[in-house]
Amino acid sequence: MMVRIDRVVTRGGDGGETSLGDGSRVRKDSARIEAIGAVDEANAA
Repeated sequence: MMVRIDRVVTRGGDGGETSLGDGSRVRKDSARIEAIGAVDEANAA
């Protein structure tokens, strides 16, 4: 499954969560965000 980021939107405040493309909210330190970051870094290499 390919994750595609179409846009980045910032909102007021930071409660330690981020929104995913499907609209769900997850903690920034979640395993899912870590995995997305690892895939992004691998694709950039």
